[in-house]
Amino acid sequence: MTRGFGFLTIGALLFVQVGCYPFSFNTDANQWRLTDESTASNFLGGFTNTVPVLEGTAICVQVEWLDDHTQGLTDRSIFTECFEHYVVGEGTLDIEGSPECITLDGPGPVMWGMSPTSCSADFGGMPPVADSVTFETIGADVVQAELPQWADEYALVGLVPGPGESFPPDLLNPEGEPYRVMSDQPVVFFAQLVDPESDQVVAWSSRDGQVVATAQAGTFEESTQVGKPGWIGLTLADDSEVGVSMHVNGHTFDAGTVVSVAPDAPVSMELGALYSGDGEFYNPVTARAILRDAEGNAIFGAPVTWTVTGNDSLTAHPGPEVQGGQQTEVLPGADYVELVFDPVDPVALYTEQTATLEASYGDLSATVELVWTSGAAPPEDGGDDDDDDDDAAPSEGFDDQRGCQCSSQGSLIDRSGPLALVLLGLCTLVRRRLRG
Repeated sequence: MTRGFGFLTIGALLFVQVGCYPFSFNTDANQWRLTDESTASNFLGGFTNTVPVLEGTAICVQVEWLDDHTQGLTDRSIFTECFEHYVVGEGTLDIEGSPECITLDGPGPVMWGMSPTSCSADFGGMPPVADSVTFETIGADVVQAELPQWADEYALVGLVPGPGESFPPDLLNPEGEPYRVMSDQPVVFFAQLVDPESDQVVAWSSRDGQVVATAQAGTFEESTQVGKPGWIGLTLADDSEVGVSMHVNGHTFDAGTVVSVAPDAPVSMELGALYSGDGEFYNPVTARAILRDAEGNAIFGAPVTWTVTGNDSLTAHPGPEVQGGQQTEVLPGADYVELVFDPVDPVALYTEQTATLEASYGDLSATVELVWTSGAAPPEDGGDDDDDDDDAAPSEGFDDQRGCQCSSQGSLIDRSGPLALVLLGLCTLVRRRLRG
């Protein structure tokens, strides 16, 4: 078996397609796994109870009883009939409906307590114990909204330069500056709530919230839709300006401004590429063509043409929509590209590979030389090596084959390598402010 990183794509790493969406989390006694599909926090996906939640938010969960030996009742019946539920703190429970919900009514910690009671379920001699889950609620008066440069922020934290070039240090849009986008080109944005004091993202629910775009000049269309809380795709006409805000739980938070620029505004282009890797083995994953105007401001969404030469096994798939297997993956715009290395000859997986990636727009162009080796060669005797556990079937790479469990109790990838640790850290990460 080869040791390396296989065919990781930017969609798999960013989790925008489904990946780790929604996040599940366990109760304190690890008896229940709770999932809320409508509550989100950061751009990596869903929600866990490790992040603060905006006051007034209703957390409505699908419940999964984690003891497979229990018989006689459904998971939901065990939840409602075998436990007495109560609240400590400013919260309101609704156990009669489906799904079961707790509304976080005021700032501070709110505990959802569960005391076992007698019921008709057969627990196989292992009766349930008292359990709970706690949420930290934050007031709307201290919360702000923003439009993070989501793909680049992830790339700078979750990917590596590898043996080739990396993104430039001034990659991120200056805080407070509008996003400048190419007119008539779709660009995908993500809006999130932030506690500026703790620098953490704040969870909110699309049941009582939405991201809204409002024309302040000119016109626009909402375009590429990710279909998950916080995401919005915008295509601005010439000379247009759009304000993006979040309307949540009766409050309005201004997130940022997007302005259009003319197609002839870019005067320069840089090209940065990043890899997944551990210092020894790499795979090229993504690249961005960074176009700038005469003042040095970054321009997003240009319809860049991407070309790969020198390696037939490496293909480039530009955004904003990338067809990735059964899912449509999403990148911010056509100036971002997903790189997929999929060789026919398995020898290519453990021999050094090279390719030239070129981006062009009008008279502007840039190239980057890619160099990588995906993994170690298999043992010469054909036997198993010490890394067989690293190459388990994909279904074995997830906790209990239940999907990505991004909680303190679950695990994202059942591997011990550096990339697994990075991804697990990112999966539970609540905030990355990379702006200086």
